[in-house]
Amino acid sequence: MTGLPPESATAAAAVEAGWRKPQTTIPLADPEGIARKLFDKLGTEQAQQVCAVLAELVTEAQQDSP
Repeated sequence: MTGLPPESATAAAAVEAGWRKPQTTIPLADPEGIARKLFDKLGTEQAQQVCAVLAELVTEAQQDSP
């Protein structure tokens, strides 16, 4: 945590202590960038789970569309 701004050090300490869940910021302008950032942060298994949930949400949205 050395060298981090105070708010980053505080957030990192809260995650380490289990008081806060890890978070990240993802720019929403580029779908491929979103996917890469999520994959880098989540790893293969969680990325596959996210893909499955997104596919379900897209299917539901398409069924709800006129």
